[in-house]
Amino acid sequence: MKAVLLGFFVVLLVDYQVVYGDKLLKDMDLTNGNWEMVAISLHNAVPSTEQKELGSFVLRNMQILKVMQTKWDYVMMFNDNCDYHYALKFYRNKQLVKTLKVNTICKYITSGSFSYTFEMNDLVKYRDDFQPIPWSRVRFSNVGNLRMAVKKLATLPEAYLYDDPKPFDYDGFIIVSRAKLNWNVNKDSLLQKISKGIETETGAKQFYVVPYLQKMGQDGKMTAQYQVFCDEYTAQKYKGADLATSWRSHLADVDFLQLIVVGVDKESFFKIMQ
Repeated sequence: MKAVLLGFFVVLLVDYQVVYGDKLLKDMDLTNGNWEMVAISLHNAVPSTEQKELGSFVLRNMQILKVMQTKWDYVMMFNDNCDYHYALKFYRNKQLVKTLKVNTICKYITSGSFSYTFEMNDLVKYRDDFQPIPWSRVRFSNVGNLRMAVKKLATLPEAYLYDDPKPFDYDGFIIVSRAKLNWNVNKDSLLQKISKGIETETGAKQFYVVPYLQKMGQDGKMTAQYQVFCDEYTAQKYKGADLATSWRSHLADVDFLQLIVVGVDKESFFKIMQ
């Protein structure tokens, strides 16, 4: 009986680690390309000590990034109602690959819809390699002008875009939704299935699918929504049962579009755009 009980508890411990532990940077291939981490200090009603001391900064030391990839293995938490102090943006060859968000006071880090316990010292201890970096918000009332700005910024080695600009290659988007998913569903496979379904039904090859919203239900099942950026003609051809919204343009519900440009202050941005 004791042996059986011991085996039972070992299984429980193994399952706990599988469900609640995660290496946050495990999906980044640091052997491929030039990687950088940009930490953007976000507005928070309760600013943190780190924000006051460090502001926004960039980390380019590949050896440190590799250590972080190995060491950043954290336990999932469920009390994540605090606003964030930092957005950590990971770029490969200046292309945004991953975003994490950190609350330094409530001590957690968020990846997608999951949050984990996090001590800011796990990042701050590398402060000798941090380099200060400016950032600015720029508004556009015309998608064409925004596209021109993105093209120009791509030529500047010091410039990063806070968000993925690819959605603006298209005139608008629809939203598709999948419900009753297991929390650990393979997100890459799900995205591929959604993309394949859209291509099969519409015949289109020019569209861009990105995760939009993930929500856990009380039954432990997850609902995942995806934005599908495309032209209006493609959207009208899609009649899938998972269609959650009809097509809308980028400016349908807002007065302007916004680019957050990192590495370039606003005055420099407008000089560059002249």
